[in-house]
Amino acid sequence: MENVKGMLSSSVSGNGMFEQIRRDLTRPSEALGESGNLEYVLIPLGEGPFAANDPDPMDYLVKAEEHGIPQARHRVILCGIRKDVFDRLEQMPSIKFSSASVDVRDVIEQLPPMHAVLSYRGKGTVLSDAFSAPEFGEATKQLKSMGNALVAARMKSACQAIRSSTALGGGSERARYLKSFGKMRHGLGPWYGDRSVDVLANHEARAHMPSDLLRYLFVSSFGEVTGKSPKLKDFPAALLPHHANIDEDDPGGSIFKDRFRVQVSDEPSTTVTSHIAKDGHSFIHYDPEQCRSLTVREAARLQTFPDSYVFLGNRTSQYTQVGNAVPPLLAKQIADAVAEILIDAGLGH
Repeated sequence: MENVKGMLSSSVSGNGMFEQIRRDLTRPSEALGESGNLEYVLIPLGEGPFAANDPDPMDYLVKAEEHGIPQARHRVILCGIRKDVFDRLEQMPSIKFSSASVDVRDVIEQLPPMHAVLSYRGKGTVLSDAFSAPEFGEATKQLKSMGNALVAARMKSACQAIRSSTALGGGSERARYLKSFGKMRHGLGPWYGDRSVDVLANHEARAHMPSDLLRYLFVSSFGEVTGKSPKLKDFPAALLPHHANIDEDDPGGSIFKDRFRVQVSDEPSTTVTSHIAKDGHSFIHYDPEQCRSLTVREAARLQTFPDSYVFLGNRTSQYTQVGNAVPPLLAKQIADAVAEILIDAGLGH
């Protein structure tokens, strides 16, 4: 069973949901009001030590980035073993911790670069027009006065590179498949390239409003220069979103302080959720010269889907499928742990 970590603290009518779930799954016959003595032991899949008879609820929290997944995804995972099978085990099974942290750059820098396209709100303009808006010059001036001259300089150099770029645009263009995984670190090349494909599916840039492209340029430049994603208090006033819940006099006091987030290149990504289907503001590419949100394929890479896995339906549906999934590479590690249980108990080979 897998669910978000919020279930550990959630309650209904004053009763803790996690404890109720644990009781029901431990003795399902009682939970269903049926006769029978069927009993399960619910084990955490992380590496212990755990209290043998009563693990702490937090012990069931699996942190994906600790298992070679390029994403800080924390989920509660329960593994139920029938009591008579559990009693045969010689040791507690677990997912083995990975010795290496896998970062965003490790898994998406090999993908063909591309730039965004303008949404219908930018109709009648071309991409470079977005960077000719008065807000661009005003923003770079404000950044210098804020002590962020390096960020302003990176925005300008990225802007020049975009204007002369030969990278693929978004829309209906299909990216060629990069067959060489020689640069991929941590030995993940065979996982992502599990079978031969000729076209890299689901790798198309989504369209963005000109004003958002300026914000993306700032956020990605800030991330590259500082190594972190900016909060609203770090934004130049010229690029603050025009939302009712943002106090332009005190942006740091706003509710959504990190509405625009870059996925920093040398860290695991933040949790890829289905919200990526709504907009890409929280999933901005780390490269200022691409100035866009992540494609479906890039998000799928962070979830560890092999490139041969094709997502169908419209793009919104594709993003939702990616965000709702359990990372396949983590699922395989869970399956390996379950296989050890069966073998140790003499139930499989």
